[in-house]
Amino acid sequence: MVVAKALSRIVPVVAVLALAACNGPTVSQQSSRTQPIAGLYSYGAGDRDLPLVVRGNPFAEPQATLDQAVERGVANGGILQPPTHPRLSPRDARPGYQLVMVFQGAPTVDGAQACAGAPGGLGQAGGPMVVVAAFCVSGRAVSEATGRVVAGSAEEPRFTALMRALASEVFRPDEFSGGDAGATSR
Repeated sequence: MVVAKALSRIVPVVAVLALAACNGPTVSQQSSRTQPIAGLYSYGAGDRDLPLVVRGNPFAEPQATLDQAVERGVANGGILQPPTHPRLSPRDARPGYQLVMVFQGAPTVDGAQACAGAPGGLGQAGGPMVVVAAFCVSGRAVSEATGRVVAGSAEEPRFTALMRALASEVFRPDEFSGGDAGATSR
């Protein structure tokens, strides 16, 4: 159990470092959690649709193209079980729960501001892109991560890798003892 827990922390770090060496995505945890997310995840996101909100567009592509690429990229990207289904048009979502992705926001945008409606910005294709991802409950960030990558379009594998890495970071198991037993990691 201790070995598995240690490996679950080491493997993502090694993967991010390997991708960064190839000009791939980098993801960083931006804040400590104020409470365990396992119970919130199980109730509001586990085995159901989770509203996906995308703000900003770093590419010269239509917003709908970016939105759909984000939706594909975060699909089953988390490691908590049962899996969630982030969707632009959710069918069975719980009110007050959402995954928010803010592209090219102001340099100071964090999860709290993303959940409160901070706008995204426009970027230039091929330039560095910054994304803030936040799991929001009732307008408040309970988990967040920031990612960076250089990509020319939402269809590039590096972009998809960043979306998956952000989902894995935002929906990772709680890192402290006494966490809620409502969700498990795979």
